[in-house]
Amino acid sequence: MIRFLSKDLLSGLMFIVFGTVALYFGQKLALGTPVRMGPGYVPRMLSFILLSLGSIIVLVTLFRAADRAERERYWIPVAGLIVAVFAFSMIPWGANFIADNILGPANQAAFKTMTIPFMVSTLLVIAVVILMVLVTFFGRPASTHKAIALLALEHQAPLLVGIGRRLHEPLHYELGLWAVTDSKTHPPEAAGVRELTQWYTSQFEDMIRQTPEQYWWLHRRWKDNRPAKRRAKAA
Repeated sequence: MIRFLSKDLLSGLMFIVFGTVALYFGQKLALGTPVRMGPGYVPRMLSFILLSLGSIIVLVTLFRAADRAERERYWIPVAGLIVAVFAFSMIPWGANFIADNILGPANQAAFKTMTIPFMVSTLLVIAVVILMVLVTFFGRPASTHKAIALLALEHQAPLLVGIGRRLHEPLHYELGLWAVTDSKTHPPEAAGVRELTQWYTSQFEDMIRQTPEQYWWLHRRWKDNRPAKRRAKAA
């Protein structure tokens, strides 16, 4: 069991705990409808986002830590069952069946009201998970969101990298424009999503090298979720 313990697993469990606590304390707030939201609508949706994100992180972490036999015996069937239940709850007949036959009368209205927001929040979390690309950051692969590059390339918008540095005097800062690239001119760094993501990540790296004492990153920046064989092949 110790081999399954990791920062990712603990963070996923933390999200699940926070989402569960928020649901418990917000259960008496009126939900309303998607058109006329009550005071409990947004907190309930944020709770679902935390629960969805935490569940995905926990399941992915456990799946990665398991060996091949465990994946085939346990985790693939569990993942298939979860996907099947989720898909069943998203269709109107399935949602009504769950509300009428599984949940109590007090939770039926809340379940029917929050089915669509829950689906949207889960899809948003899944989109965040898959919209990642590996680029080099200080010589190591770093998982980076590619939404910035996608927006710049889709709308042919210039991409500007700014810098803000703390000066020697208290409450004195220096703001500036570090680098600019424009996909309309077809520069090499804007050839694709990975290239553009790598370009602005490299700009961050150059800025950090100038003032490394001001660089502060809270989460695990160098995260490589590829299987060990793919990492070894890439190296």
